[in-house]
Amino acid sequence: HEAFPDAHPPTTLAVLERAVRLGSDSLRGIAVQIRRIYGSEPEDAEWWARLWMDLQFLIVVLWRMRQSGVLALSAGIDTERLQEALAHFNTQLPDLKRMRDVAQHFDEYAVDGSGRRHARPGRSDKVGRRLMEAGSWDSSQFRWLDGSINFAIADRASRELYSVIVTVRNQARAEVERES
Repeated sequence: HEAFPDAHPPTTLAVLERAVRLGSDSLRGIAVQIRRIYGSEPEDAEWWARLWMDLQFLIVVLWRMRQSGVLALSAGIDTERLQEALAHFNTQLPDLKRMRDVAQHFDEYAVDGSGRRHARPGRSDKVGRRLMEAGSWDSSQFRWLDGSINFAIADRASRELYSVIVTVRNQARAEVERES
């Protein structure tokens, strides 16, 4: 049971319930970040980089949404459907992993360190310090590291992935109820 997390591994249903909760939180976080990107905030007058940080936080919360799908997949139920949903999410956000990795490991990229993994798309040179703080955005998308995130596509892809996670969880619930 969840009260004694080290005593037993979580059940399949418990993993799926957690994936749904984390996915739900991610969806709300995505909505907050997109709202902040489109809006103005009190700190805008004194902090020129507020919008840049909200774009960075959008990357983080989109990655959390993806990882909610990975968590659901680890439960081992309806894996084909979840794999398809994750593949679709990845196709809709093809630059997300590179953006997430560079943002997460900025200490390595900011000094052109040897631990950098990502090359620029279509090139052999690694993403470097000069690209770290160079990006642009408009009302529909964020462009950074030779890639982009379209806000509407990201929102839709996240909702679609979440819907599949919920469907798989509901199937697991129904199976548990049939067995009891």
